[in-house]
Amino acid sequence: MHSAKSPSATNNRLRNGDRQDWRFKWRTIVQKKNLVVVLVSTQLQMLRLLDGSEDNLLRCRKQETRSPCW
Repeated sequence: MHSAKSPSATNNRLRNGDRQDWRFKWRTIVQKKNLVVVLVSTQLQMLRLLDGSEDNLLRCRKQETRSPCW
């Protein structure tokens, strides 16, 4: 066991006192990660939509009959 005057005892008290601060920081980090995931997935969906519309336009150009392409 450590004595109350040892540096490790002081460190343990500081760590225990900062637990709420760490929880707040962790929540902030998790929220930022979730935001990044949402932004990246939205960007990928937009790219897929663009790729799909380009494919449709190319198919329309290749067709001999002029049918509307949506």
